[in-house]
Parts: sequence; structure tokens; C-alpha cells
Amino acid sequence: MNYVEAWAELHEESYQRFQEVPDYQADSWSRPRRIVAKCEVTGQGGPNQRFVVTNLIDRPEQVYRGVYVKRGDAPERAIEELKHGLGIDRLSSHRFFANAFTLQCHLLAYALFILFREANAAVPEISRHTLETVRARVLKIGAVVKTTARKVWFHASASWPGRDLFQRVCDAVNTFAHQLGRLWPDRIAEGVSTKLGGPVNITK
Repeated sequence: MNYVEAWAELHEESYQRFQEVPDYQADSWSRPRRIVAKCEVTGQGGPNQRFVVTNLIDRPEQVYRGVYVKRGDAPERAIEELKHGLGIDRLSSHRFFANAFTLQCHLLAYALFILFREANAAVPEISRHTLETVRARVLKIGAVVKTTARKVWFHASASWPGRDLFQRVCDAVNTFAHQLGRLWPDRIAEGVSTKLGGPVNITK
């Protein structure tokens, strides 16, 4: 940590360095373990140290950034989106099964959003943002809705700045849905043939 602080003070900027202690053993541990340390001086000039106990053999930076940071980000992001984007913490019923059903509806909605974000992986305005941001940019808009026997029409304002983004999102979702539609019959046939012990042809 002394080296990191000296480097940051010399160059007057933030700096971080990853190091390892290959055989550290605490008093309560039965054997030595590998410790990966992140030593950092932030932009505000304060020290920031993080330690990870691991049995991975990759480089310290790869272990910290490529595994543990991603592993921690995944559940935290999902919890944040479920809470702030879908209000999953608002279970106001006094009955257990009513709250359980509401919770399942929230989880189903989030699963659909995950598919929506996967479909828009090539659209950075969607793939890099949370549910709350995407809803405000793409879904929560003013429009005139007209329905016919076969279609539902959304007439948005001609001056709406998100028209191009909305079109790209629709195209990405249509392409993704088409790809899923091609995969499902093959997977169903594979599962049925495995149970029956022979080939099965499924026609649309």
C-alpha cells in the first residue's frame, strides 16, 4: 500500500495495484490460503483496500475483476432492479399466498425484461441500463393506441426524440423472437425423443 500511495502522490492521480499473498494463514484457519489484495488510492486521495480469499490460480487482477467483481455485481444489480424497477418490496397483503403470488408475478416480469435486454444486446441504450432507465426511455411514453382485429397500433408524436431508438428496439425484439421460435421445436423434439427413445418429428 505504501508503494501505491507514493505513486499516486507523485503523479497526483488515482492508482491501483493488485498483489497476492500465496500462503497467508489466520489463527482460526486450518491451512494457509491464497489472498488477493487490491490496493488503491482513489481520485479523492483516500486509500481503498479490498481482500479476497481464493483458490483460483489466475493473475490477481483477473481473479478480482474477472470473477469476484462480476459475481458480486450480478445479484446486486438484480436486487436493485427488482426493488426500484418493479417494486418487489411492496407486498402489502396480510395473507402469505397472496404475497407469494405477487412476488412470482414480479419475478416473471423481471425474467421477461432479462429476455428483452438479451434481445437488445446490440443496442447500447438498452443493454447497459437498468429496468427503471429503460422503462423511462422506451416504454413510458405518450401515445394514441388503436386496436384492430389483427394489430395494435401505437401512434407516437412525430417530434418524439426516441422514435429511432424505439424502432431499433422493435427490430431487435422481432429478430430475437424469430430466432427463439426456430429453436423451440427442435428442443421440444429432442426432449420428447429422449423420453420415448426414438426420433420424433414435430411440424408447425
